[in-house]
Amino acid sequence: MIYLILGLATLDCLLLVEPELVDMELPEIDKERPIVVVGRDLGLAEEVVASMREKGYDAAVLDGGVVAWRASGRDLVRADGKPVR
Repeated sequence: MIYLILGLATLDCLLLVEPELVDMELPEIDKERPIVVVGRDLGLAEEVVASMREKGYDAAVLDGGVVAWRASGRDLVRADGKPVR
């Protein structure tokens, strides 16, 4: 799984996306919004960021990935509102 965090200042949107479906989601994402990619696999997250940057998105990988996100006390929640375990 790859998490796309949109709107860094407010963290107002988190999308849970299968890596192979990221390109299908991109047309719905405003290129002016910063995006942080979080994944369990750092290499995969870096590949997604590289692809997004080539397409004109302002994207970066979250240092420490999902482990760092959870360690900071933040929850992971799917689009349907169910928590990610």
